[in-house]
Amino acid sequence: MKLDLGCGNKKKEGFTGVDIIPLPDVDIVMDLEKFPWRFKDNSVEEVYCSHYVEHATDLVRFMEEVWRICKNGAKATFVAPHYGSTLAIQDPTHKRLICPETFLYFNKKWREDYTIGYYPIKANFEILNIAVVYNPEWAGKPQEELMKAQRRYLNVIDHIIAELKTLK
Repeated sequence: MKLDLGCGNKKKEGFTGVDIIPLPDVDIVMDLEKFPWRFKDNSVEEVYCSHYVEHATDLVRFMEEVWRICKNGAKATFVAPHYGSTLAIQDPTHKRLICPETFLYFNKKWREDYTIGYYPIKANFEILNIAVVYNPEWAGKPQEELMKAQRRYLNVIDHIIAELKTLK
């Protein structure tokens, strides 16, 4: 089973769409804020979640639930607006800002290496890749210019794409 969590009207092809609103692309109507979810432990091969994590009331519990339902080695991809983008701060329904480092907290070894292994987080994901998608205005600029711009301006980076793998 492959799940597109919070799919809205843009379900990823080949995935089962899950959302709270019964839209045409939604296969399973479910509130992602109510735990536990109806999926069995270790039953999901892949998760795709675009533009939902910034809406999650309890991101830790959400990520733990993704981890619980995923098989060992399952891929989980999260797309979110970058914290330095107007996309992140304009929407009043967003509950948090997301930076690339947000996803590091869901890796047990990283938490232990940074002496925060005591954090009450059960989820454990290997970070496969964390990429940023530049605003088209900045795409193709030299890396040095991009790094300087990221420290000084909003809207240099539009989105974060985090690719993780479940570790059990």
